[in-house]
Amino acid sequence: MEILFENLKGRMKMKKRGSWYYSRKVIEILSDKVLAERELKIQSDVKEIRKVFCCELCSNQYRTVMESEGHLSSYDHNHNKRFKDMKEMLRECSRDDRKKPEKQRQEREMTKMCSILSVPFTYHCYTTSCPITTKNIEVWLFYQRGAVYQRCSNTS
Repeated sequence: MEILFENLKGRMKMKKRGSWYYSRKVIEILSDKVLAERELKIQSDVKEIRKVFCCELCSNQYRTVMESEGHLSSYDHNHNKRFKDMKEMLRECSRDDRKKPEKQRQEREMTKMCSILSVPFTYHCYTTSCPITTKNIEVWLFYQRGAVYQRCSNTS
């Protein structure tokens, strides 16, 4: 005797009446797994689509293009953007402040070395006659016949 069982989860044919319950459970379990996989795939696709409407700076999620565009032109979003820029600027300033004692230590060492060699130490580049004040200038010391020569990497 062949029995046909059909529902939303799947279709089943059985020849034995006794194993109906067991076979039904197996098919339900398999169809539940398939449905769960479909739901996960749909949810991941929806997340991918909604990433377009997500503001990472403000950590907000929007459903439509109009909502996300409205947020991008809002005061709140621009305030957060300015606040982030200000934080980055403060980090750079604090980084420069941390480098300041190291620079002072190097200057003290230079003056000591120059006093030992009895050569006056100046903050001036001898090769291009430009003052050594900018960050991009590199100072190399060459010991040649007891004199200290300073070189400047920029040509302006």
